[in-house]
Amino acid sequence: MQISRPVRKHASRARRERIVQSYRTTQLTQRDFAAQAGISVSTLHKWLQQAASAQPTAKPRFIALPGVVAAPMAGPTYRLVFPSGVALEVRAGFTEQELATWLQWLPIA
Repeated sequence: MQISRPVRKHASRARRERIVQSYRTTQLTQRDFAAQAGISVSTLHKWLQQAASAQPTAKPRFIALPGVVAAPMAGPTYRLVFPSGVALEVRAGFTEQELATWLQWLPIA
């Protein structure tokens, strides 16, 4: 008597990417989407993690806002860090109008 083991099917990279992209545009739960795609929830979760870690991390960049503020003033620096990872540093002496202008320029969402 021969014991048969289930054959594990490996999805191609293209198929994994299509499934991950499709999941990101759906409003289904991971469980429901995985069942619909014919994969296990743990496989979907693993693919989502791999896709997230494969995305290059954006380097912080400095955005100069010419003409918005007069010459920088010496003194303590205040740093506001938003959930998106964007940081705003301002020195003591800034006005409310200057801060409001900076906040309009920032991609904080």
